[in-house]
Amino acid sequence: MTNERWQEIERIFNATSEVEHPEAQNDLLDFMCAGDQSLHEEVASLLAVDSQAEGFMESAPSELAASLLDDLSKSDI
Repeated sequence: MTNERWQEIERIFNATSEVEHPEAQNDLLDFMCAGDQSLHEEVASLLAVDSQAEGFMESAPSELAASLLDDLSKSDI
């Protein structure tokens, strides 16, 4: 990947990641990629990973462990 391509991906990712509404985000992504499907797919994959990472490590490990133990105690395992 060329440096110019990475800069374009980064620019589009930064702009679209600021949009909270998924449909508006996708509309902006479509517009900014201007029909370049590989660019669209690359940025979309980064946005998907970014959205999954939201909230990661926002809770203390002890809170996560307590929640997991609570879930396990309620299951039929």
